[in-house]
Amino acid sequence: MAAAWAFPAFAAEPAADFTRGFSLEAALPEAQAIPEPRLDFINKLRSTKDCKFIAFKAGDPQISRPASLTSYVFEKVCEDYQDGRHCFERLLRKERRKVVVELTGARMALPWEREVFGVCLEDTSVSVEVAEASHKYNIVKKPGLPEYRVEAQAVAKIPAAPDPAGITAGALAAAEGPAGLTLAFEDKWGSFYADFPEERTVLRLTLKQDNPAWFDGVVLEKELELAPAEAYSVDFSQFASDFRRPLEPGRLYYVKWSFSRKGNVSKKAVVNGGETPRAVFLPR
Repeated sequence: MAAAWAFPAFAAEPAADFTRGFSLEAALPEAQAIPEPRLDFINKLRSTKDCKFIAFKAGDPQISRPASLTSYVFEKVCEDYQDGRHCFERLLRKERRKVVVELTGARMALPWEREVFGVCLEDTSVSVEVAEASHKYNIVKKPGLPEYRVEAQAVAKIPAAPDPAGITAGALAAAEGPAGLTLAFEDKWGSFYADFPEERTVLRLTLKQDNPAWFDGVVLEKELELAPAEAYSVDFSQFASDFRRPLEPGRLYYVKWSFSRKGNVSKKAVVNGGETPRAVFLPR
């Protein structure tokens, strides 16, 4: 009779044996454990880059003032939840450096030339680029505290473009005769270039007639090669035979001009000087 009243469902389950250890998860297979958030440090770092320019011009000390650089280093942290993975960045550390640049070696910088170095800090790495220079430089980095020193050793001169503001033009002025127009120029570095016998100053001039509501007429195109000097004066009457049209009294005229240096001191780059103010031609 006892066997007839036994419940098969309960008889099929094994009895819990506490002498061998008891597993709650095994005893309750339908139970679901609530997962804990899991931190995943996947070592993904991101650092900001801080850059500054350090410039030297004629007469400056050969060692720059310190440039203060700061780089922020962030780490990416991810957490797993039931609804998925969530990631964020948090600041791990700040890196700071004070960087100075020292110019060394045999240098012959011209008065209008300058040296410009870009220094950057990214995490713990300091990088240096030569942005503008009158020489080729060997860069030697010397880490240290309280200053990180960059030594820029000059190894060769680089011909640079002439000073774009080296020559300036005045206004057209009246002179004697039917082609009497003159134009004066000032050369800031004329005496400097004059110390080199092979140097020449090249002026490119276009004398034009101002024609309102129409194309301006070209009177003369001329290129002059002159010995360097502090001032130049151009008398257009000397080139009257080359005029494409005669000058007309009461009309407005101007000169479009440019210059370059010819020799070994500067590159043979053409500098656009622009246009002179309009002037009325009134022959004397």
